[in-house]
Amino acid sequence: MNELIIQDFGFAYGRNKVFQNFSARFGEGIHVLLGENGSGKTTLFQVLSTVFSLQKGRITLNGISYETPAAVRPLIAYLPQDFNVYPNMKVKHFLEFVAQVKNKKPLKAVQASVIKAMERTATIDFKDKKMKELSGGMRRRVGIAQALLSEAVLIVADEPTAGLDPEQRLLFNRLLRDIAHDRIVLLSTHIIEDIQHFYQDIAILSHGQLKCQGTAQDLTAQLQGRCYEFLCWPSDVEKIKKQYHVLDLEEMKEGTKTTIALRPGEQLPYGAWPLESITLQHVWSYYI
Repeated sequence: MNELIIQDFGFAYGRNKVFQNFSARFGEGIHVLLGENGSGKTTLFQVLSTVFSLQKGRITLNGISYETPAAVRPLIAYLPQDFNVYPNMKVKHFLEFVAQVKNKKPLKAVQASVIKAMERTATIDFKDKKMKELSGGMRRRVGIAQALLSEAVLIVADEPTAGLDPEQRLLFNRLLRDIAHDRIVLLSTHIIEDIQHFYQDIAILSHGQLKCQGTAQDLTAQLQGRCYEFLCWPSDVEKIKKQYHVLDLEEMKEGTKTTIALRPGEQLPYGAWPLESITLQHVWSYYI
């Protein structure tokens, strides 16, 4: 059973502290990190990928400490948002090169594993294309293929579906789901519909803190019975923002439809009615 454990993690750029005493635990499967720009997602991913060194706290992957990066690095595959390497190399040659480097074996010894990885990721159809000729979706699939060529048990993907069309996102998300049954996959995304359809474990990150973690059903249940809507004059919006925790605003002919989450002890606004359906977008707005 693969497991990533983060305990009392701290990280800073000079005097700018991004994380303080951050702790989390991730097992096999896909885990999505949600957070606003500057929340620390990319920094965390770069530390987990050993791009940045561990500054404070303790991180272990299957019991191996990040204090010895060379020991943990073979177990990790990192997919940056822009996976654009060796532009003039053909896909099959790139994957053969990666397999030889990662496994420290000659070409003949790794060719079977390369073919298997290409078949599993549907990259074999364009194996003779140069990397620079690939679409964004193709490059992401090559990124997954190279991850499968190693003994990686942790795959870290930073905004892997950014810039992909709906069909490409569908193919990529299905591929991730297929390979995650015996691996830990951590990814970040802002595409809420992808999260709802493909991913079970969601962690919301804000200002270097883990605000909540669980399934979409778990997270929306936390706001059950607390969310209301009401109409107000546009001129009253700023005053309402100071008084209530506003989750959403929608301009209508009758006025501004305002969605709020009541805090303990707060009085229900006049004319408010319960929100019929709480979504991940409302949860996001509540914690961010």
